Amino acid sequence: MDREYRYTISNLAELDDRLLNQTVQLFVEGFFKQAADLMKVDLETCADAFKHSFRKEHYYVALQDGNVLGLLAVSSAKERSHAFNKSILQQEFGFWKGRLVHHFLKKELEKPINLNHEQCYIESVTTSEKARGQGVATALIQYLFEHLEYKEFLLEVVDTNVRAFRLYERLGFTVFKRKKAGFFDKKGGFNERWYMRQVRG
Repeated sequence: MDREYRYTISNLAELDDRLLNQTVQLFVEGFFKQAADLMKVDLETCADAFKHSFRKEHYYVALQDGNVLGLLAVSSAKERSHAFNKSILQQEFGFWKGRLVHHFLKKELEKPINLNHEQCYIESVTTSEKARGQGVATALIQYLFEHLEYKEFLLEVVDTNVRAFRLYERLGFTVFKRKKAGFFDKKGGFNERWYMRQVRG
């Protein structure tokens, strides 16, 4: 564990089940609230369904006073940060909803990404509402720069997330590719995905 700013940054594999549960809860609050509303399921059900999928060694969390305030994941050329079991998703959501969720998550969080051994892909960056604007994401990303032996860090941000885009720019990331949003992406309220990178050393 290292102290960064006011936070302790830890790998999720080092933490107990209580902090794992907090991490999963923050993940679903950050990324699945709208989907949960559409599916008419609560976030607790989503957390129960997704907990099995976390490859804990790929996740880093920011802790303060024994609580998780922010998280991010790192995928590599070797593997992604999640591995979803369709049967577990169907058990939690029901047969058809479980199949649909598995299809979506496999596409978003399990699809192969074209990386070499010197690159990593930062994803699932989120901060709890009470800690936003307090340097949590900055501390997490700088921890990666200082502790992971990759030469190139990649990430993705949507065009409407101006706050995140400006943060990544301040941290030295630059846009190298833009991709037009598809039909369902536009329903989510954005027009383009921007791909950014930071080259170290």
